[in-house]
Formats: sequence, structure tokens, C-alpha cells
Amino acid sequence: MSRAAAEAGRRRTKSRAAKAALYLGFLVVIFCTVHVARWGRPVPLAWQAAGANRWVNTAGERLEALDLDGDGSWDRFNLNDSFFLRPQPATPVARRLAICLDGVPYSIIRALWNQGRFREFFPPVEVVSTFPSESEVAMTALLHAAPAPGYENRHFDWKQGKVAGGVAVTLAQSAPYLKKLDYDEPGLFKGLHFIMPAKSFRADLGRLRKRFLASSVPAFIAHISSTDALCHVMRAEQLGPLLIEVDEALRDLYFSERGRLRLLLFSDHGNNLAPSRPAPLRASLERAGFRVRDRLDEPRAVALPEFGLVSFAALYCRPELVRELAGVLAATEGVELAVYRDGERVAVRSSGGEALIEANTDGTRFLYRPLKGDPLLLLPVWEQLRAAGKLDAQGSAAEADLFAATLSARYPDALFRLWEWGRSPYVENAASVMVSLADGYYSGSGIFQRMVTLQSTHGSLARRCTLGFAMTTDAQLRHAVRVSELLE
Repeated sequence: MSRAAAEAGRRRTKSRAAKAALYLGFLVVIFCTVHVARWGRPVPLAWQAAGANRWVNTAGERLEALDLDGDGSWDRFNLNDSFFLRPQPATPVARRLAICLDGVPYSIIRALWNQGRFREFFPPVEVVSTFPSESEVAMTALLHAAPAPGYENRHFDWKQGKVAGGVAVTLAQSAPYLKKLDYDEPGLFKGLHFIMPAKSFRADLGRLRKRFLASSVPAFIAHISSTDALCHVMRAEQLGPLLIEVDEALRDLYFSERGRLRLLLFSDHGNNLAPSRPAPLRASLERAGFRVRDRLDEPRAVALPEFGLVSFAALYCRPELVRELAGVLAATEGVELAVYRDGERVAVRSSGGEALIEANTDGTRFLYRPLKGDPLLLLPVWEQLRAAGKLDAQGSAAEADLFAATLSARYPDALFRLWEWGRSPYVENAASVMVSLADGYYSGSGIFQRMVTLQSTHGSLARRCTLGFAMTTDAQLRHAVRVSELLE
């Protein structure tokens, strides 16, 4: 064969290979486009609405839900020529399903219930989160899991003496509380929350449904992490329609099980529903002569691990710098409170106040000692308790009385939550100083700041960040609960 003929053959072979690669690439693009278009669709429902409180399923069965006692929730379900009743607390049931809708505020779920949604459930009550009001801590408390390494996946490690963790921890799903769940979204998908929030949420909900139906465990605990991302990037009025899809998906399961399924729906914390901007923490620290670093390798070094866009910040420093650091932070724009340990007590500072929190060994009685001003806004509460004869001779109040008296306050259950933070039962690497930011401010990773226009966040001690919700299908929760008490 001549050299020219051989060269022509090689060119034909390369041309065919190029065409094949182009064709294959075209098929891959088509496949990916179709997959993305189909991925994240609403969960398919067996039961479709057929009028007010009426449904029909794919088998032609008709169901009507009735409220027999006028409390707003459904008690009896007429199904063709038969019926089933809501199970009572002592009624044997086939299975239990508990679902955490991460970050969904009490106010939004209560509004939906008032509009006639979630009526297979009794009315929701408030769930008081931890401080910080953030999932690593709150879910650890909720599930009574081993302590998390830090308050977020990027954290300071005292043993290593440096900032550790980050996105790799999210992907690895290594937090101890995750091992107690029957379902949590795979870490690989969590980065899509902020790019395609609605699709990610629907895929998350659909994946949970499939996992639950394929499982045989009698008590199934699930965590829908994508709802928190919805709160972060969507306005409050945009959340309702997506949360209604949760109502419809759970009702579908409930009807299909003929009521032989107990449902507990709750969230681990709230969201402040306030568009936010970065708090100038680094600039304030540098003006005061601190050096923000990943290691405490200089006399005035301070570690500030930044990850999610949240309304708290955990800072680490040498012990002799703690009080000075708290003072600088308390005077910084966007900071409401700076908190640190003072021996067995917890100290709280604001721009215009300072106070100490004292408690007995088991945290059943508390004393609030304002040194300047009233940073936790508790003096009126203390006077009310005094007038009601609920203070002892030392002026301390019972934990239960404080819980009830501060549920509607700016900082619900503040003394217990800050005392608990000081004991650090939920994280291994406790911060030297914790900052609670005002609504409208956040701290977090610069990369995430460029990705997200933040419509809401959480983490602070304040009410809207603190209050999640809980509701069940088989018993009315009589009063608010702490997140650590919910699954007891």
C-alpha cells in the first residue's frame, strides 16, 4: 500500500472516530438534559383531591376525612363502605415515621395549618432549639448522639491546633448524629440545594418516600435537609407551596396505610426570614489588633472558622484573650450578644450591657445577674416571677418557670440554652467566644457568599431562629418542647 493510501486511511479512521465521539457527546448531552428535566419532579400521589376533604385513588377508592370533635384535625376517614379512625396513643400501629424538615420555622407551619393544611396532624407546637440554633448541634441534641466535632462541618480542632473540616466532611456524611437516621440526603446532592433548590427538595422528598417504602423498620427517622436551603434562598411566600407538597406526600402515605401509620413532623430550628449581609467581624478584630488565622500560633491569633451563612460565629483564642475578645465582638456592627465561660458561670455581653448566668449543678435553677444594663432583656421577666412568688430566697428561678415565661420573649429559654452551651454537651471543640448576630447579618464562607443571595438564616439566640415546630397524627402535644426532649 502506498504511503498516500495509508495516510488517507488514517484520516478516514480519525474522521469516523471524531464523528463517533461527537455523536456520543450529543447523546450524553441529551441524556443529561432529559435526566435533569425529569429529576426533582413532584412526588407522585396515589390519592388525588376530589373536593373539600375528599380524595380518590388510582384504584377508584373514595375517601372522606371528617373532624368529629371540632378541633380542626381529622378523626374519622370514610373509605367507600368502611372507615378507619385516627389511632390513639395506645392504639397499635404498623409503623412510625418521624421526619425533620430542617430549618422550617414554627410561624410558617402554623400559618399553613390555620389555612387548612396538615389537618391529618394535630396543631403544631413550638420546638425550642439549641444555641447555636444550627443543625449539627440541634440534631445531635435531638437524637442524643455522640458530640459533633464542631458547630459546623468546618470547625477549629483543639487537639490539632488548627481549623479543620469543610466540604469534604459534608460529602463524607461523617457527623455522629447521621448514623442514627434511617434517611438523610447523600452528601453529594447537598451542594445542589442552592443551585436548584426546588428540584433538590422534591428529589429529597421523593428519595425519602422510596427509602421508607422499601424499609421494614418499625420506627423510621428521616431528615430532609433541603428545606433549610429553601428558607435560605427563597422568600417566605415562596415556601408555602413547596411545604404543601410535604403535606400531600405524607397524607398519601397515611391514607394508603389506612391510618396504621403514626407520623411525627418537626424541625430542628427556625429561620429569621430576613435578607442578610455579612457582619464585619474580621475587620473589627483586625482593628483591635487581633490576627485572624487558622492556627493559634501568635500571641493575638484568633481562629474564626467560616462555613455556612449563619447568624452566629464561633471564635477560638488563648484563654487570656477571651474577655477582651468578647468585648471587641460585642461592640461590632451586627453583633447582638457575645458569650463566653467565666469559671462555672456563663458571661453575656452586648454593646450596652453585661450579665452573668449562674445555675445549680443539674441546671434546674438559674440566677441572672446583670452587671450593666440588661443584655438578655430578662429583668421584666424576673420581676413577674418575683411578683408571682416563684423566686427562692437567693433570687433564683426554676428552669420550668423560666421556660414558660420566656417562650414568647426575644430570646426564648435563654438561660438554659446558654448554660447548656457553656457545658458543651453536643460538640467536642467548644468555642472560646460565641457570637449571636442580629437579624439582617450573617457570618460565613466567602465562596458561599458569592453563590447565594441570602433571604433568611439561623443560628442566633433570637426567637425566629430558635423556634421550630412539632406536630403528630395521634396525640396533641400540649406545650412547647426543647429539641432535646422531642424524641424522648
